[in-house]
Amino acid sequence: MNRQVSTFHYLAQRGFTLVEIMVSLAITSIITAGVVHVYATSASTDHLNKGLSYLQENARGALILLENDIRMANYQGCSDPYMNFINTTDNTLQANNAPLDDLFEDGLQGFEVTPTTVGTWAAGTEFEDLHNEAKANSDVIHVMFASTVATDVTADMATANSAIQVGENPNNIREGELLLISSCSDATLFRATDVSTAEPITLAHTQGVGDDENTSSAFNEPFGADAQIHRFNSNTFYVADNSAGIPSLYRRDVNGNKTELVEGVENMQILYGQRDTNETETNLSDDLVRFVSADDNSLNMEQVDRIQVSFLVRSNAEILTKKGPTIFEVLGEDVTIATADKQLRRVFTTTIQLHNRKPHSLEE
Repeated sequence: MNRQVSTFHYLAQRGFTLVEIMVSLAITSIITAGVVHVYATSASTDHLNKGLSYLQENARGALILLENDIRMANYQGCSDPYMNFINTTDNTLQANNAPLDDLFEDGLQGFEVTPTTVGTWAAGTEFEDLHNEAKANSDVIHVMFASTVATDVTADMATANSAIQVGENPNNIREGELLLISSCSDATLFRATDVSTAEPITLAHTQGVGDDENTSSAFNEPFGADAQIHRFNSNTFYVADNSAGIPSLYRRDVNGNKTELVEGVENMQILYGQRDTNETETNLSDDLVRFVSADDNSLNMEQVDRIQVSFLVRSNAEILTKKGPTIFEVLGEDVTIATADKQLRRVFTTTIQLHNRKPHSLEE
């Protein structure tokens, strides 16, 4: 009886053998390694997804900002920019220091930035101050149009020299601003040389030599109470490095103010859709549109009614596990990244229809 108790007591006190411990450690190590791998993979995937989401949001924002302006190129309120192009006496520029020479012909301009030359705008205007700022081998686009927010003219002008009565000034028009007065048959670009403070508020448009004055105080004809006043937008879009050295999409407005719009845009390529000059009202077809770059000598901007825009956008951090490619095709152009890195990059492309353009071949 005592022997049996002693044996039972011995067995109860017995521990794990070395083999059992090693097997347990091996199993624990395998499970731990699996958990760590799953966690690391999950963290890496989450990091990649966040980077991709950031990249996609930036690309979407850049395309929307550009689309909003490009669609409005040549907008002149109620006035038909195409008909005013034909009837040039109904489309006048009286503002000094205007950003364009013709409301239709110059409403859209394109520019190729090269590493060694300033280049030439397709419409004949050079923006040399942007050449050293805009990234080489990227494109620049300049869009001009009247704002869709308008101030109503409240009384007929007595003469072509008369001040313009607007009653109130809800849009806070200021002296020196570049404005477009538009009816359904006429449009004139001018500068407000004086804005009265007492109601009914009037806008003067006197002649002078200053940048904030006009070449003439007389419009082609007096505008009636059916006319509207619009601010005039002249926006240039380009890619440049910000103060932190990160490439971004920028916009320069009519007053020369430069605003960083979207970070992470490394390159912008633009092609201009020019319609065939032989088409008619009955044979309008996308097959008669050719897309060319701004430096194509055969490009006629007056025939452009759509634009293709493509961005190369990068993530805000290195999120790839190994270095990515250094060459990307952007609208048929090979864009080379100077140094290989682990940043995620994608190309985004869209086609934008110009709402205020009509092929000149359909001129009657």
